[in-house]
Amino acid sequence: MNFETQDEIIVDEEIFIRKIRKEDLSSLFEVYSDPEVMKFASEPAFCDLSMMDNFFESVLHGYHTKEYFEFAILYKFIPIGTCSFHSYDKEKKGIEIGYLLNKKHWGKGIMTRCLIKFIESISLELDVHSIIADIDLENERSIKLVRKLGFLLLCRKPQNMGLVHP
Repeated sequence: MNFETQDEIIVDEEIFIRKIRKEDLSSLFEVYSDPEVMKFASEPAFCDLSMMDNFFESVLHGYHTKEYFEFAILYKFIPIGTCSFHSYDKEKKGIEIGYLLNKKHWGKGIMTRCLIKFIESISLELDVHSIIADIDLENERSIKLVRKLGFLLLCRKPQNMGLVHP
């Protein structure tokens, strides 16, 4: 996927990843307004749907500046989560990923399948040597997920750990 021009990554027959669209916002609000989903995110749970407009402006800004790219994860054509990459370091050839998934879909292997394809696409399209996931130490589900994908411990901070995909 050319992240600037191509619109989607096909994960499998049920799941695909694409740039976020305005019509995705009400479905994604279910993700971003859930305190349990947002517990380890960098921002608190959204309290009303109008906050999605600011979110969407931020997403469009990221697409425009190429500083970060956030994508919708669609399951049977319904947005159920997001995955993103940001903090591209051209010198170190590293990038950081993030992801959120509606808790109704936790434990089904959806995010595993998405991240395999997402990482594959990042590796093919960008000149990166490392993909980093910065995860809260208490977020055991996320740590288990990236370790299953082959990420290795890069560093440990007071509240987070950085894991890298070789």
